[in-house]
Amino acid sequence: LQNSQMGRICDVNDPNVEVIYISPIDLDSDMQQYYQKLLGMGVSGEGEAVPDTESKVKFLVPDHLDCFPGLNFCLSTILLYSSATLKRLKRLIAGKTAYIMPGLMHRDDMELAEVLNVPVIGPEPDITHLYSTKSGAKRIFSNANVAVPPSEFDIYTEEQLFELLSSLITSNLDVKRWVFKIDGEFDGRGTAYCDVTKFLACHKWALKQAERYGSKWSKRWAQEPTSIKIYSELPEIIYNNLKIVNSTLFPSVEKFLVAFTKSGGVIEACPPSDDVTCITVDMFVDPTGGVEIKNTGDQIRATEFQTWAISSPQTSISPTRLHSNALAVGNACYERGIIGYISVGFATFIDPHTSDQQLWAIDLKIQYTDTMAMANVLQYVTGGNYESDSGLFKIPEYKVMPELASRFKLPKDRQPPNHRFAILSPRLFHTNLSLVHYSVFFQMCRAHHIGYDIREREGSIFTLIDSYKRDLIGMTVVESDLVTALKTFLRNLSVVHQEISSANMPGKNNFNVLIGEIDNILKSLEVPAIEEKAPVIES
Repeated sequence: LQNSQMGRICDVNDPNVEVIYISPIDLDSDMQQYYQKLLGMGVSGEGEAVPDTESKVKFLVPDHLDCFPGLNFCLSTILLYSSATLKRLKRLIAGKTAYIMPGLMHRDDMELAEVLNVPVIGPEPDITHLYSTKSGAKRIFSNANVAVPPSEFDIYTEEQLFELLSSLITSNLDVKRWVFKIDGEFDGRGTAYCDVTKFLACHKWALKQAERYGSKWSKRWAQEPTSIKIYSELPEIIYNNLKIVNSTLFPSVEKFLVAFTKSGGVIEACPPSDDVTCITVDMFVDPTGGVEIKNTGDQIRATEFQTWAISSPQTSISPTRLHSNALAVGNACYERGIIGYISVGFATFIDPHTSDQQLWAIDLKIQYTDTMAMANVLQYVTGGNYESDSGLFKIPEYKVMPELASRFKLPKDRQPPNHRFAILSPRLFHTNLSLVHYSVFFQMCRAHHIGYDIREREGSIFTLIDSYKRDLIGMTVVESDLVTALKTFLRNLSVVHQEISSANMPGKNNFNVLIGEIDNILKSLEVPAIEEKAPVIES
């Protein structure tokens, strides 16, 4: 999974940048040739071809990569043990201004920076680990003064958990579902939830108490008898009805609560609405304090707490409001010593009581994310950029490359739109993909007209992750409107799944749940899910 950010190599669209990509796996010749071909499809911000890409990207694999079987070392740790690779790396950067762009900061990233005598663009590892936790994110959000769900954090005992939960329920009797998040986990792994009020025998009585006290209900003395009564019911409710998102990692409520109290965790309310959209905002915090929004996207979730794709840019809330909240979080991060790439998760919904649109900050990642890497690919093959003012992904006017002029004839009377929508999915998983060689996979795509049109800057781009297992791929779909992007993404998933699966061998995958979710989105937009698309010019 450390290789899911191959999109980083697309930084060569800056004429002053060369990229040395340290790979956590051996890259076979087919994979390297594919990425060299992808680099040849680059479009600059002026609409021209990105020159000299082959000479500007170097792939290095640590020579001691396979010397630590069974040990989950980070890439920097393995590189520090790989003396031959370090020597080559030093030769490549000699006499040049260089820096390290890490993923999640680790102390060995700092050690590597010292060995190479180059800076690293990221916060101190201790700061990263402090604010990368669920409780740490709450501190950042509080400092940024952005809206968050009713919540409590830094919970380390069961008694504290039940006491704080009873207080939260008493203050928010309209909240049906409460979420429990373990501090050190990510991507929904350490998440559980419970529809507490459904099982709370005293809930109706509590509502009457709140009605009785009226405006005084916010006072602690008014809530205390109700909180005590709720507290007495909570242990049995939680132990019998807590739903764990990853039951493989935590097979029982007891084991989940042991991990929760050992690592610490957060309790927070689910939005009181059946129609909730979660939004991702990727940003860069400059070492001088500037904050730049790189990408936004509405999350497409395979399950309620796991995201497998985003539609970019987001269309769920006013860009101005979203940017204001995101920049406040970015500035708060800088005040705490955090620089480099960060990603903020928001939830937006319509408040059932006021009919106002709410925006809650719910997640923070202090690292270069997979979605940022996919957005990098999107920017590279279109020449476009996310514009904060408009909230649109704008592309420059296309200038036909001389070597392609004979292939493309631009219609004089056609004015193509200057913006694009994209579906970005960094981790599409299907065990049957491992049975198909990459060359066969791309032949299959060509047969079904799955490709990328360089002139129109529309179509589908794949990112290859592992040339050995081959069960993971990334996919970027670019179109001139959101509905077409969703339909193309759905068609691609359906075609690939049908081609590599059979009734006797369906394979383990996340294709089916994504197909179902996108189908539901299209139905909500009242458009047909799949229709045949005209062939595109492929490259």
